[in-house]
Amino acid sequence: MRLFRYPVKSLLGEEVADVDVSFEGFDGDRLFAVVDPVTGYALSAKGEPRLLQIGATLVDGELGLIFPDEVVRDNYDEKLTNFLRRPVRLRRNTGTSLRFRGLEIDFEKGVVFEKTGETRETRFHDSMPIHLINLRTLEKMGLSIDEAARFRPNIVFSAEQNDEGLVGGYLDTGEALLKIVKPTRRCIVITHQQKNLSRNLDLLRTLRANSEGRFGLYATVVKPGKISVDARLRFYPAETHHTT
Repeated sequence: MRLFRYPVKSLLGEEVADVDVSFEGFDGDRLFAVVDPVTGYALSAKGEPRLLQIGATLVDGELGLIFPDEVVRDNYDEKLTNFLRRPVRLRRNTGTSLRFRGLEIDFEKGVVFEKTGETRETRFHDSMPIHLINLRTLEKMGLSIDEAARFRPNIVFSAEQNDEGLVGGYLDTGEALLKIVKPTRRCIVITHQQKNLSRNLDLLRTLRANSEGRFGLYATVVKPGKISVDARLRFYPAETHHTT
């Protein structure tokens, strides 16, 4: 099992050995967003892929932004504005959702169009608080473990069941308990270049053609607790109603 969190929405995240999990998700996950001060909208890698050239880390609660040439721990707004070549502000979540704009692709019509969305209130997640990737599903796609970064998972795990068979069930990590709610519908973000991964538009085209664009699983937190990479995961099917 591998664990990841993304302190700033749409920036690269960090791998962690263990993490506290609340009903809002991983501690420190999507705690910040980069915001356009004029519109008030959060920037998203759906429309601003340059965000995926910047990393984010939390050390003892202190945010660090990892640019290609330096690590920044203050003057975030100035450095982000200079890098993105547009005025932006870094905003910490205070319990209010943010609107965001992004681009999407319609392969059948051959057009790119704008799409808007809204984050959750307690954290700047687009949908559910936890995102899972099954390593076996990744391998069936012919993708390496390094390619998992494209999908921005919180947890990469291995299960014998296919993704459809996991939906509705529970993952017990020993302390925390997660309920797998639904498959994740993928967007243009997985096609963008990031770190050591090159641009790959064919990946999204293949998913749209073969699985209605779905890859990965969304989950909610039934019981908070700590998750560590050496925890033994246990899966309970939906019909067991395992909620203790």
